[in-house]
Amino acid sequence: MLETIFNNFETFLFVFVRVMSIFIMIPFLGGRSVPVQIRIAIALILALVITPSLGITAPLPDSILALAFAMGKEFIVGIMIGLTAKLVFASFEMAGQLAGMQMGYSMANVLDPQTSSQLSVLAQFYNILAIFLFFSLDIHLIFISGLIESFQIIPPYGATMTGSVFEGMLHISTELFVVALKLA
Repeated sequence: MLETIFNNFETFLFVFVRVMSIFIMIPFLGGRSVPVQIRIAIALILALVITPSLGITAPLPDSILALAFAMGKEFIVGIMIGLTAKLVFASFEMAGQLAGMQMGYSMANVLDPQTSSQLSVLAQFYNILAIFLFFSLDIHLIFISGLIESFQIIPPYGATMTGSVFEGMLHISTELFVVALKLA
């Protein structure tokens, strides 16, 4: 396994950048409650596991500038994937805020350790419930398989940023807003 990674170090580097940028955005790993060293270690382990299974080899960009630009595109792809996951969790939090407001619990706020902001008790409960469901229903395994599939759809250093990508993100966020209203 390590032999494959050393032979495809540039692919491993791109996988690591995408995984790390996803972990920046995911609520339960991107907040202040998880130390940076642990996030980097988890991203490194996940990148070490994912890289050999991809079977993707592509030439490294010619110059340092092209390499930095390609890494930036991988970072943006990871941020967009992580933002989609964050929007799902935000819909639960928003549903809790709306339900708490309707029930009169919005005056009792607690400090959210992830964002260092004030949330209603019910919003924090919904947020913790969403994280609990994420792990107890094995959705984290589905998320990891989706992450692996993202490398088949958008291979390392193969991302192109078009308007349709941003339109898709806007559509997803609109749908999740509707879900939050329905959950409340």
